[in-house]
Amino acid sequence: MRVGLLSHNARFGDALGNQIAARARFFHQRGDDVQVWIECDRRLQPALRGKVQILSDRNLDQALDELRQTDCLIVHFTQDYRALDLLPKLADGGPRILFDYYGVTPPEYWDGPAEQLRAGQDRRSLVWYADAAIVHSRFMRDELCRATGFPEQRVHLVPLWFQPPETDAGPTTTRSQLWEIPDHARLILFVGRLAPNKRLPVLIEALSRLRQDDPPVHLLVIGDSGEIYRHERERCEQRAATLHLVDRIHWRGRVGPSELASAYRHADVFVLPSVHEGCGLPVREAMAAGLPVIVARSSALPETMAGAGLSFTPDDPDDLARQIRRALSRTAPRPSSRVPPKIAVIAPDFGFNVVGGAEQSLRLIAQTLASEGAAVEVFSTDGTEERLPGFTLHRFPKNRPSVTASSSLSQRIEFGEATWQEFVDATRHSDRLLAAWATRCHEFDAAIVGPYSCGLTWEVVRQCPEQVLLLPCFHDEVLAHRMELRELCQIIGGILYHSAAERRLAELSLGIHHPNTVEVGTYLPAPTGDPERGRHRVRSSVPYLLYAGRACKEKNFHLLLEWFRNDRRERGSKWELVLTGDARPGRWDDGIRCLGRLDPQALADVIAGAACLVQLSTRESLSLASLSA
Repeated sequence: MRVGLLSHNARFGDALGNQIAARARFFHQRGDDVQVWIECDRRLQPALRGKVQILSDRNLDQALDELRQTDCLIVHFTQDYRALDLLPKLADGGPRILFDYYGVTPPEYWDGPAEQLRAGQDRRSLVWYADAAIVHSRFMRDELCRATGFPEQRVHLVPLWFQPPETDAGPTTTRSQLWEIPDHARLILFVGRLAPNKRLPVLIEALSRLRQDDPPVHLLVIGDSGEIYRHERERCEQRAATLHLVDRIHWRGRVGPSELASAYRHADVFVLPSVHEGCGLPVREAMAAGLPVIVARSSALPETMAGAGLSFTPDDPDDLARQIRRALSRTAPRPSSRVPPKIAVIAPDFGFNVVGGAEQSLRLIAQTLASEGAAVEVFSTDGTEERLPGFTLHRFPKNRPSVTASSSLSQRIEFGEATWQEFVDATRHSDRLLAAWATRCHEFDAAIVGPYSCGLTWEVVRQCPEQVLLLPCFHDEVLAHRMELRELCQIIGGILYHSAAERRLAELSLGIHHPNTVEVGTYLPAPTGDPERGRHRVRSSVPYLLYAGRACKEKNFHLLLEWFRNDRRERGSKWELVLTGDARPGRWDDGIRCLGRLDPQALADVIAGAACLVQLSTRESLSLASLSA
């Protein structure tokens, strides 16, 4: 196969140059005929020397003829450049074209002439001459499709190739030998071009908040600071002098692979405050080197980092300083002196007859831990006394309802109009439980608490944050986006997610990153429902649809009733709708029957006998009813 690689440049030490060199090597190893065309060979990747052809006005026609003969042309798009004019001519009967989009820095993130950036944004529409596009993050896919209208199904997410730094290679050297940094100091590392979008001044401001910390904190800055980046370097140096940080910041400019590997090896934490990144290659290098990572909660950075580091509010040096302290003060988990461990499970409601999925999940966790030999004690509120073998159950009276716990407050919480304290006060459920826990929390190795939509959870966090393992059951709703919730999640012991989707929601949309997280899934026993018993309990002679859960707006329960009634009225449907949960038992109207709360066996029978389970909620992180069905 004949392959063409087209780019403006292929510089040594940056993501684009690395990618082009790796692709050329890959196709050569396959036995393909590879041509690399670039416009600028300055600081060319060493692996490409003697293997590239330089584009100019004099040989554009020659390049056009040769590229027409290729079978596949990969166009690397990072900025506007002259050779892009060839695309319309190549698209008509020429090679298959892949448009590799790396992103264009928005002009508002540049403090100099931005005509080239605006031209680059305009030229993104050339993607329509390609058969498909390649991106290296979901953020870049969304940016490209939003800007051009290019169909998402023709955009392919391909991980960015990179070579992990050889952090174990070379002779042993110290910080003082390499950069005259005290060996006892804590070291922050920044790697990247000194472009305004990288927001190095925010990191310098954060460093000033750490000025009095002991041991002292230093900053090592590695990356291109010449020519077009000189003004940003001068601005950073001036700000450092104003903040009396000249002795704490060490400027290295561009460095070779050996020094970069040493920097990753010696640093205590890597920070990238950038507000616009298509992927963030240094983030991946730092993670590959085992270095703790902190990034701005912006563009593709949370996606690149995923659950492997911490994030901060973009352009907020106070939040960044907090996260740096959090990373620098990390300690190993305290081993339990007790075998078996002693675990508390704290839930607003607890028992077999509790409908909520989060509460059922906490019950399953308590039962499973107890069956594995842990000493489990459950703290919950009023409820029917049940025989739950294997652990101790403590029940406490609920708080008496007050005016603040009205439905109007629920609406204000949903629309973000209530304060955080109003939400906590209205949903803390049991002051007696909290008082009892405050006197006994030191007895336990950990407390598993949830869900996030309950003030009781956050009062427990406030009392003993480091002991808490949060089972959040996050939904994409106003409450989950609260800044107070995000800050509290930074101080707890860990987070237990039910699914990868819930974790992605927390990390990419809610900005919640914690170094101690795990996807625990859930456990369900093998199905034991009897369909005949289920149909007999429903007492229906026609097939029935089943809804299992709370009858509330958040579950779109009102839409289910509306749509079902419309279907019977307008189409003459003979289906029946059977409801289980906390709604009023009995026949509601023609075709709708509510069975109320059912014990586990009865619910399994009704599920087995149903024609279909219908759940319209769009806010579930876990649906045990769906899994059972």
